[in-house]
Amino acid sequence: WSAQLDYSIEATKTFLFVKAATGYKAPSGQDFIFLAPTVDPSSLLPEESFTREIGARQTLFNERSSIALTYFEADIDNLIDVDPVTFVDPSIVDTETSGIELETVLSPVENVRLYTNATWLDAIITDGQYLGGFGGGPGDSLPRRPEFALSGGIVVNGDRWKLGAEVTGAYDRLDSPGVILDDYTVARIFGSCEITDTVEIYGRIENVFDLEYETTTGYEAAGLGAFGGVRIVWGN
Repeated sequence: WSAQLDYSIEATKTFLFVKAATGYKAPSGQDFIFLAPTVDPSSLLPEESFTREIGARQTLFNERSSIALTYFEADIDNLIDVDPVTFVDPSIVDTETSGIELETVLSPVENVRLYTNATWLDAIITDGQYLGGFGGGPGDSLPRRPEFALSGGIVVNGDRWKLGAEVTGAYDRLDSPGVILDDYTVARIFGSCEITDTVEIYGRIENVFDLEYETTTGYEAAGLGAFGGVRIVWGN
């Protein structure tokens, strides 16, 4: 379930809100891929979450520009991962997370949009041993969740085309107790163009500067990559 209460102050163009919600996620195929034959998959409980948010959004300059600040908390039970020692046993923990998210959108003219999003996250293990103890136990930080994340970009629109550039980064990344991964900031370029009313070409370039970095220890992220396609619409 999800419930939200919001209030708008028309005089100052301020939007306030509070929100609470629950979530549910059944174990996926990825959770079972290395599961030991002795473990009954039906014994794995679904991941459940309870989140709370409170925040405000303030319109700036014009209706298209704004700044928003949100504080959030989330309790997640039965978070599943794979034990890095045996690679066949499930590693299940309960966690508590909290953080602050700051978002800005600036659109000086109708066809140009600049945006940034910054998140600070504090994630703590409350019960269980993450990654078979390799990742910590109750009271330790939950590994593989960056403490700081940042993204920002610009999108320019024409009548039948769109072009954008974006950078994303992750900082203070705990991989396991005593192991800190290097920070990274990567860039991407994307765009699309309508050739006709029914045909559109689109593409993107990921990791523009071919940066070498790891998402987790021993697993290097993809380098420079280019992707493209054609979208055709027919009928009404």
